[in-house]
Amino acid sequence: TSRDPMQAEIVGIAISPQPYEGYYVPVGHDYLGAPCQLACGEVLEALRGLIESTPPQIIGQNLKYDLIILHRYGLHPTGICFDTMLASHLVQPEERRHNLEKIASSYLNYEMLSYAEVAGKDGSIAAVPIERSTFYAAEDAEIVFRLKAPLEKAMDKAQATKLFQEVELPLVSVLARMERNGILLDKEILAIQGEQIGKELVAIEEDLYEIAGERFNPSSPKQVAEVLFDHLGLSVIERTKTGPSTSARVLARLAAEHPLP
Repeated sequence: TSRDPMQAEIVGIAISPQPYEGYYVPVGHDYLGAPCQLACGEVLEALRGLIESTPPQIIGQNLKYDLIILHRYGLHPTGICFDTMLASHLVQPEERRHNLEKIASSYLNYEMLSYAEVAGKDGSIAAVPIERSTFYAAEDAEIVFRLKAPLEKAMDKAQATKLFQEVELPLVSVLARMERNGILLDKEILAIQGEQIGKELVAIEEDLYEIAGERFNPSSPKQVAEVLFDHLGLSVIERTKTGPSTSARVLARLAAEHPLP
């Protein structure tokens, strides 16, 4: 019911046990005429063994969000084995959006039903008829399951599997715990460090402009690509749907050709 996992309430639970199969358990639809639904607590308790399973079995999209909510409801997931959003980010770090609809379109050539089509731009899923919500939610779960295989293949090709398994995936639980509990912070020290880093970044950017022979936005993949490939004539190593790739992996290889990357 909210993008903020500390405020969101569970309206339903979608599960996919295998590709092309999805299920939805409604627990919190509150529109006029909504049928009686199972109690959320009872459903979660029935799923506790699966959610807290070992070895890891849970596949999801943006699992950090789900972990925070489940912890608020008294469950402690230990079985995380794959996050499609994290995998997509590692494979295509130059992309700004890694939502499920975009990932499904890229890797499965499948156009999903969007949230806006189901609930409206600012609507609540709790107000959507269960029949329509079922297709939307079950599709989400099933698509996540199907995306695991092609994303694993893409990570292997990008040599990002080890980073995913040893750093990114374990970090999900750590970040979820930090968001739930908060962290101790020395604001004065942080301000000093922020000022120092800001000065260092300005100096680095000036060095980049001098090497490139022009000013550009280093945070813009499009502008970086124009400088590297159009203006400096460096080799195009990989391509994305929008043009030459400027991923960290590509920049590391280009560093052998020119000091700018």
